[in-house]
Amino acid sequence: MRKLIRIAAVITAALVLAGAGAVMWFDYLYGPDRVLEYARIDGTALELNVFEPANGSPEMRPAALFFHGGGWRSGLPEQMFHTAKLLAERGFVAASASYRLKYSDGATPFDCVDDAKRAYRWLWENADELRIDRRRIVVGGSSAGGHLAAAVALIPRPGDPPDSPAAMLLYNAALDTSFEKPTEARLRLIEDEFGERGREISPLHHIQGGAPPAIVFHGRQDGMVPFEHAESFCAGMQAAGNRCRLIAYPDAGHGFYNVGLPLVDDANAKLLAFLADEGLAGAP
Repeated sequence: MRKLIRIAAVITAALVLAGAGAVMWFDYLYGPDRVLEYARIDGTALELNVFEPANGSPEMRPAALFFHGGGWRSGLPEQMFHTAKLLAERGFVAASASYRLKYSDGATPFDCVDDAKRAYRWLWENADELRIDRRRIVVGGSSAGGHLAAAVALIPRPGDPPDSPAAMLLYNAALDTSFEKPTEARLRLIEDEFGERGREISPLHHIQGGAPPAIVFHGRQDGMVPFEHAESFCAGMQAAGNRCRLIAYPDAGHGFYNVGLPLVDDANAKLLAFLADEGLAGAP
């Protein structure tokens, strides 16, 4: 049943994309070089869709781990395939992770964070086999996936690998889940799923000195996750002595980074420049 839901969701997503965007979607959909299981929970296999660099270099490579959006309720790893493929073409081992979701698995946002932590730990532990440099693993994602990436980087847990992520790549990310300030009505709809524990997994409230650098892409017209999330997060990062680059798109709403949309190329160019500036670029 889960597989059927997944196929139907992919087809639906593809149908709403026009022309070249739909073609690109299916190119990326079938693009992973490998699909690897990183955990199995209550019979549900959690997987990494892995894109390998084409250059076949024997050297240890940087890596990127991505998490898709969908409000912790739905969504597909395919949503981040275009970014994973972009970085694989630049010498990264790039992976887009599945994780448990509310609609298919009855998961809470706290379960989603647990799975994201598992994915990062698995990638770190298997770095030698994948020829990954453990000190150059970046994490990223969009919307709820951006929240998970930031949670992996900023919220410590027992059993975390010794090496923290090298950078955060965040797209319209939900970075304040405390719900302590007024926020968009659509985001308020899921407040009950956090209860009074939202601050526990709120990246904004776990910023400390020595955090990985971040690039934060956000639309000023975002009707789901307020632009103030991005502003407050970068301000907090910088106040703690960390590097944070905020890319604001004045007319963009939520989901501006979905494959085939006009701002993707600009965001990708800025992403590659950020990675180069941070000394994290791979070899083409």
